[in-house]
Amino acid sequence: RGAPAAPLVAALALVVLLFEDGTRLTWTGLTRTSPRALPLAAAGFLVSQLLVAAGSMLAVSMHVLPPEWSWKHGLLLGAILGAPASLIAVPALTRRGATTPTAMLASLESALADGFGVLAAGALANELIAGTEPGLAGPAFGRELGIGLAIGVTAGLVGVLFLKALRGVAHPYPVTLAVLLILHALIGRLGGNPAVGILAVAAILGNAPAIAKGLKINESLELG
Repeated sequence: RGAPAAPLVAALALVVLLFEDGTRLTWTGLTRTSPRALPLAAAGFLVSQLLVAAGSMLAVSMHVLPPEWSWKHGLLLGAILGAPASLIAVPALTRRGATTPTAMLASLESALADGFGVLAAGALANELIAGTEPGLAGPAFGRELGIGLAIGVTAGLVGVLFLKALRGVAHPYPVTLAVLLILHALIGRLGGNPAVGILAVAAILGNAPAIAKGLKINESLELG
């Protein structure tokens, strides 16, 4: 209550993070690398999350953390800290000129792990703060993912058609962020998972050239 702007700043940070991650999920990378990147990201994130959670419980036994701290708090902390920083790792690989399959695997793995972290942290935070009990595998959580994915894919496909108009805008990136923030709020109001929706939009816009070719659109559509 003492930080009324916190939800707005958090939403903006989430949109920026997921948008940057999603635009790096190229169709070529997904089809060729995802069979290895997906289990690697899931296993790496899960192990990191459990280690952080166990370390926090050790801190409770040493009276560093309050006795009210539970495993659910530890798992939330692990979800926040368990994913690699793709905003740091991916640009570092790019600036090094790394284009090998290993570098592509690392880039995709870090982006997917970020997505896992956002989803897990959101679900656990809802349980702790809002008092809901959806669970990561419950029907309510699955419905949220489905709604978020459906709206995100629809908005992404519509957005591909507007990429040409975006070229004439003086400040395309702020305009894009503004639209994504509105979409973030809309998905939440409709009962969906905003993180999944934003990630879907970003992935589709990042693959706009391939989608335009598939739709037999002769114009060059690409996210700048």
